[in-house]
Amino acid sequence: MPGHTGSHSKSRPTPSVGSKRTDAVIIGVLLLTVAARDGRRFWHVLAASGHTLLGTANLVVWHSFVVFGMVPMGIAATVVHFVFVVAHIGAVVVSRERTSAQPLPDTIVCRTDIIC
Repeated sequence: MPGHTGSHSKSRPTPSVGSKRTDAVIIGVLLLTVAARDGRRFWHVLAASGHTLLGTANLVVWHSFVVFGMVPMGIAATVVHFVFVVAHIGAVVVSRERTSAQPLPDTIVCRTDIIC
């Protein structure tokens, strides 16, 4: 049954490899936009999970890279995903998040040249 990616046949084992890359870029841009404004460690955990999913998906459909003659690109993409997993896990480990044990200061210190 053909879908938006064309007919599924043995000559085209995974015709939607390109659309998966596009989805990943869109999700990455959205994640960066939200995470940069929010600043919580949750976003690193979410990003690490996403990169784990995408890197594992590359391994599951590895035959597609072979069939389409794109093994070097497959190696590069998979390695980059797992490098990002390590980077995000490292960011979670070294970052600190404000908790109830770290209350906000009671007083706000203002400089004279800034309106408070």
